[in-house]
Amino acid sequence: MSTNNTKKSVTEEELTKIKNKLEVEGSYKTTDMLSSGNITEKKITDILKEGAKQFEQQTGRQMTYGEMREMYG
Repeated sequence: MSTNNTKKSVTEEELTKIKNKLEVEGSYKTTDMLSSGNITEKKITDILKEGAKQFEQQTGRQMTYGEMREMYG
């Protein structure tokens, strides 16, 4: 699934900011989906996939399972 083979060097502080931003965006999208009553498995997995894509673009690597669980529960 790697779309970017270039390793980027991000500091721990930058990584924390990226993860926090993606967590907030995912929570907002999930809350919006819940409040509209239009919840589907596809919409949930799309949120996770989009977050993983953004993470990889910003860090140059795929997120670990632990990072995914940390951000999305």
